Amino acid sequence: MEQLLLKNPLKSSALVMFDLDNLKNMNDTYGHKWGDFYIKEAVQRLNNITQRNKMLLGRRSGDEFVLLLYGFTSKQEIEDCMNEFFSYIKDNTIKLPDGKDYSIGISAGLAWIDSWPTDYEDLLNKADEALYISKFNLMRQEVFHLQTTLLTKRERRWVMNCRLRRLLLATLNLQ
Repeated sequence: MEQLLLKNPLKSSALVMFDLDNLKNMNDTYGHKWGDFYIKEAVQRLNNITQRNKMLLGRRSGDEFVLLLYGFTSKQEIEDCMNEFFSYIKDNTIKLPDGKDYSIGISAGLAWIDSWPTDYEDLLNKADEALYISKFNLMRQEVFHLQTTLLTKRERRWVMNCRLRRLLLATLNLQ
């Protein structure tokens, strides 16, 4: 990523973290084969967000992905690109074994890259915080929500509480 941004004019760029929604439910209901299918279909859709020469996609963990968007003429162009992506996944469903059509659920958090070089970990944390808020909005039935990094104090507190809860649960599961 660093080499890519150093070689190309920065213009408007962003780092986006994605998390697949309902993967556990997919695995529990239809089996891990269908969970893997769900992941592959999501990746196929992520790969088509924009032209290949304006993106770099990577897998962070089981159902988390990081996308670098670069070389856009404006932040608005990136936002439009993301909105088109969410419309596309909403309109292009997958067929499940029981015959149901299902929209792949993806939450996203976006952090703007205003200058380069920058601290990658800081950038990743900003995108991760925005992702948490996106998940929170999803729980409030705001589907296909993109959250940018402008978080309120209340939202930052909520993110911290979620992270502490996840850490506590992981610690308890290790005992």
